[in-house]
Amino acid sequence: MSEKKFSKVVLEFIKNEVVECELDNDNDVLILVKDVNADAVSPERINEHLSSYGYAARFEYGDGDWMSIIKKEK
Repeated sequence: MSEKKFSKVVLEFIKNEVVECELDNDNDVLILVKDVNADAVSPERINEHLSSYGYAARFEYGDGDWMSIIKKEK
């Protein structure tokens, strides 16, 4: 079984919250979400989901509701 790409795992999980998305590579997902403070896009909830795929992420926040979800190296 092939490993699911990090960006796909992230986007499938929070797809209902995403307004816009930019992907430069598979390890960094830049997204505009409906509400950056929503529970659905909380770092804890996203990392809990990612851990089931063997991933972890760090988060950076920009202006308004923009956020980057960046894959942590193992």
